[in-house]
Amino acid sequence: MNTDFPNPHEKECFLKLAKKQNFISFLVMKIGFMHPKIYEFFCDSYFEFRRLKYLKLNFFTSVSPTIPHFLVIGFPKAGTTSLHEYLSQHPNIIGSWLKETHFFSYGYNKGINYYFKFFKFDKKKDTLYFESSPEYVYYPEALKRIKKLNPKMKLIICLRNPIDLIFSDYNQEKNMGLETESLEKALLKENYKLELHENRLKNNIYSAYNRPLFLPYLYIAEYVTYIKKALDIFDMENFFFIDSRELKNNTQKTMDDVFEFLGLESHKIEISLHNKSEYSEKMPLEIREKLSKHFEPYNKELEKLLNKKFNWT
Repeated sequence: MNTDFPNPHEKECFLKLAKKQNFISFLVMKIGFMHPKIYEFFCDSYFEFRRLKYLKLNFFTSVSPTIPHFLVIGFPKAGTTSLHEYLSQHPNIIGSWLKETHFFSYGYNKGINYYFKFFKFDKKKDTLYFESSPEYVYYPEALKRIKKLNPKMKLIICLRNPIDLIFSDYNQEKNMGLETESLEKALLKENYKLELHENRLKNNIYSAYNRPLFLPYLYIAEYVTYIKKALDIFDMENFFFIDSRELKNNTQKTMDDVFEFLGLESHKIEISLHNKSEYSEKMPLEIREKLSKHFEPYNKELEKLLNKKFNWT
């Protein structure tokens, strides 16, 4: 199996996506395929530009080795963007200026000083810092790296009906031009995509600026598999689990529970919707039924593990 990144199909999708944005992105992407070192230089330069713009040149600050104090580590398309925004509204919480740093997964080789560049630090002792990279929970080495930095790290995981998560993920990829097939055909390639992803991980193909494009849909949504592994590294008391429906329908109550978990007082949240998906068509009933049967044992095991009912259908 050819594990090069990007492969010809991914390269074509990359270029189409970059061309939709602006000419500079398109040019940098093309150069990146020919000269990876030049591409990394462009990406590093753009990162510094954005950092200085957000932090307003505030980069001469001291850093505690226990930072961040907590992380939102999963799952994608399960409400992490809204949660990040609500957390950042609390006066005693400061989020990374870029929601997803991907440091403990794909950017770890860039070093801890690179990671600290994502945070604007102040001198208040009661401030908690966090970031939200929803792939940490299923990236093989991420939680081990997190524990090495801060053994007392608190970890928040958002969970959503896996069938709805898959359909949301599929539609996002389709709208961006990164998915060109029907959902039914895409699901037939799950084994190939998983094998490709695992081989790329094994060969250290991914990096801070080259992150996976086509992760298998089922792989991400088999939650209990990754939560069990996470509990081998951190104790249950380090985790807080959120049902995305509760975050959407009972936002203030859910956030009050999160703030209590973090040892903070309640704070009134200004509620807003983020990343609301627009679907051009509904999921075919036969596919939904097949997915329901696939996820039934995973969901039951998850409910038993967390002692929590989700009632996903």
